[in-house]
Amino acid sequence: MTHVTVSRPHEHVAVVTLDRPEVLNALSIDLAIELDRTLVEVGDDNSVRVMILTGAGRAFCSGLDLKDYGVVPNIDGLQVGQIAQRSMRVYSRLVTTLRGLRQPVIAAVNGPAYGGGMCLAMACDLRFAAPTTTFNATGIVNGLTSTEMAAAWLLPRQIGVTHANDLLLTGRVVEVDEALRMGLVSRLADDVMAEALSTATQMAEFSPYGLAMTKDVIWANLEIGSLAAAVELEDRNQLMLGFTDNLPEAIRAFGQDRALMQNGHPAIQRAHKVHVVFDHDDRARAGDGFQQRGGFHRLGVGHARGGLVDQQKRRVLGQQHADFQPLLLPVAEIGRLVLPLRRQADLLQQGRDAGVLVRRAPVQEGGKDTARRLQRQAEVVF
Repeated sequence: MTHVTVSRPHEHVAVVTLDRPEVLNALSIDLAIELDRTLVEVGDDNSVRVMILTGAGRAFCSGLDLKDYGVVPNIDGLQVGQIAQRSMRVYSRLVTTLRGLRQPVIAAVNGPAYGGGMCLAMACDLRFAAPTTTFNATGIVNGLTSTEMAAAWLLPRQIGVTHANDLLLTGRVVEVDEALRMGLVSRLADDVMAEALSTATQMAEFSPYGLAMTKDVIWANLEIGSLAAAVELEDRNQLMLGFTDNLPEAIRAFGQDRALMQNGHPAIQRAHKVHVVFDHDDRARAGDGFQQRGGFHRLGVGHARGGLVDQQKRRVLGQQHADFQPLLLPVAEIGRLVLPLRRQADLLQQGRDAGVLVRRAPVQEGGKDTARRLQRQAEVVF
């Protein structure tokens, strides 16, 4: 019997639903095992960028199923203590599984979240609540301890020690308005699934690499020992994202007033081409994309397929000569430069010296207005 369902309301969003509404989605061994397996399987789907965890019916999860909690599998030959330990681990590993997913997980808390159900919500990255939501640390009420499934680690970090102690030691029921005030949830919504889906869809537009790395650092810095170490970790992760094309793409999208198309691909040097036209005339002329500033000829070069722009990269072609100014090739839009024939040798040789492949193209006759000029093209590829 299936206790967990998965739906895909959006290309990059998966909704994982606890599906035992007749018992308010109470946690049994079978449900916990199936939920853990489902979370891993959905997390391994590279098309999923954000998950939503919710419950069927009128509850999120009412905690341990006290009537039929089931039996942990593969216990032949084990002692009672070993069986008990394995049983506890079936539940508690759900927290570390949620933590280890690269996708952010939104808990759409649609009703009571008691005991282990509250812990499941705490293990998610975001928590949105419906007006009917209530929270309760049930363990202590049932003669056990409320410190289960990482509650004593998560709650003080999320809502502070004072509020955490109040919940864990008293076993009182916390209504949704108070939960919002103390930071147990971040949003209250009449239609909590609609709110969660809207947020998840918006998040899915971001780079999946950026989402995953942000989640990693948020969780890791909860455990880190100092401010300096936290800053070092953040710096390195930001640099790793800086080696992708995400930021240049954001700049392009902003300038072109269009949606982002971030995929986290490395911003590697691809083959770029520019046609340089030489002229026996003594003056240098330029077509589109050429500028002369400060004595430097800057020639725009673009991806051969009209692709990505990286204004930070620069390649210097050639050194200063008496009759030849350095040609700087920023990675920008495709352009054309016309140079006197007597500068061809300089350009070709300096291109080779700079590690730039320069190939001569066939000699072409000029048009009607340039009949007395022989033109020669060289294709610069780097």
